[in-house]
Amino acid sequence: MSLLSKLKEAFPDKINERVVYTAFEIATKAIIYVDHANPRIAKIRTSCLASFPNGKELENYVNRNNIKTIESKSHPDVIIGIEHIDQIIKIIKK
Repeated sequence: MSLLSKLKEAFPDKINERVVYTAFEIATKAIIYVDHANPRIAKIRTSCLASFPNGKELENYVNRNNIKTIESKSHPDVIIGIEHIDQIIKIIKK
């Protein structure tokens, strides 16, 4: 199962399809993005991790597992691959 399909299954009522990406708006400022050009990864703004349900646990998971971040044009993003998506979903849905 692909990363995008796992997110769609986990959050079917949170999907916001755009032309270049799919966003999963979990809560205010708590958004997971999947770029259509690279659907093998999801992105979360590092400054928004705490806004997710169980945000502190999510931040701890990201830090404990040394999940990569990249600098975009305006902010850093956490880059989530298929190897971490199940645990990320599990933390958010607790």
